[in-house]
Amino acid sequence: MHSDAVYRLTYLAAAPSLGHHLDHVIRHNAVGRPLAGEVNAFTLSLVIYRSSWLGGLLLYRAGRAGPGFWAVLAITSLYETRVWWQQTKHPSPRNRQATG
Repeated sequence: MHSDAVYRLTYLAAAPSLGHHLDHVIRHNAVGRPLAGEVNAFTLSLVIYRSSWLGGLLLYRAGRAGPGFWAVLAITSLYETRVWWQQTKHPSPRNRQATG
């Protein structure tokens, strides 16, 4: 009953994400716990995204997650990416004052 395509697509989506995190680790910029003493967006993304995707695979394997789960996860991930992109490329005046 399980489709190999779901596993392949999940791994395909996870590969660039993992590469992105490894890039931050190698350049040691914007890294947080467990590599630095502070909790930041890096730390939260490691916990939230990895837990969501791994949990989804486990729920899918148990027959409890279907297309709706994956659609919601994909949409929320894309929305979060859009918000991040907007904040980094077009910071609000308040954020610009805080950073210099």
